[in-house]
Amino acid sequence: SMPLTDASVGRPAQYEPPPLYRIRATSLFDAGLQQGRMAGTRIRGWLSTPEMKGLRNYTDRDGAAGFAQLKRDNAATFPQLVRELEGVASGAGVPPDDIWRATMINELESLRSTAPGAWHAGHCSDVYAVPPGGYSAGFAHGHNEDWPGPIWQYWYFVAYSAAPGADFASCAGAVYPGGLLGWAASWNARGLYLTQNSLFPKRNLPGGLSSAFVQRAALCGAGGGEAAAGSLDELVGALSTPRGGLGWSSAASLNLVS
Repeated sequence: SMPLTDASVGRPAQYEPPPLYRIRATSLFDAGLQQGRMAGTRIRGWLSTPEMKGLRNYTDRDGAAGFAQLKRDNAATFPQLVRELEGVASGAGVPPDDIWRATMINELESLRSTAPGAWHAGHCSDVYAVPPGGYSAGFAHGHNEDWPGPIWQYWYFVAYSAAPGADFASCAGAVYPGGLLGWAASWNARGLYLTQNSLFPKRNLPGGLSSAFVQRAALCGAGGGEAAAGSLDELVGALSTPRGGLGWSSAASLNLVS
């Protein structure tokens, strides 16, 4: 008999859960290198899908200028996180631009979707449950990571542990293959957790800061000794404060839990 499937993504009702890669490092380049080696098969598999091939075609042609500007803006603002991406590319044996595309898929697909006649797919959803006694009696938060297509075959979890002498803060979460930790459901070592729901603004900037970079820097720091957020106020402040005079390229709905 055929397995039941989730009609929205074509996923079997029962399937193997994503793996968890535990990584201990002193630099973000080394952390990325280890991730690329551990998850290389999944990263290369995701990059070979029609969605990612289409995105490569877009950034090689109509979206080339915007892609180049996004790379310049985020590299200038988050140099240590870029070193992590370079490590992932090296470990997985893929061109660095493939990892940039995987990291900035939110902005690149938003820019591409502003073309006339573009179709917007729905993505993730979140649910909060609060008991009759209010938050003081406890609460629950659930996140549905339901990006359509074959991504469910390739994503994974990563836990970065900062070794003694490391210049970055520990961080963990779900990763879209090759993308930056911190974009999907992620948490830091100080008890803060975030998830993202995709939005589809009618106007997106072909430049500015990528949500993956901003979220990672706000939650876990951007490397170079930058500390992770320790409170919701710190996290909200870091998410909403421009860096280097630049704001977000696109937009997202974020859910924060302490």
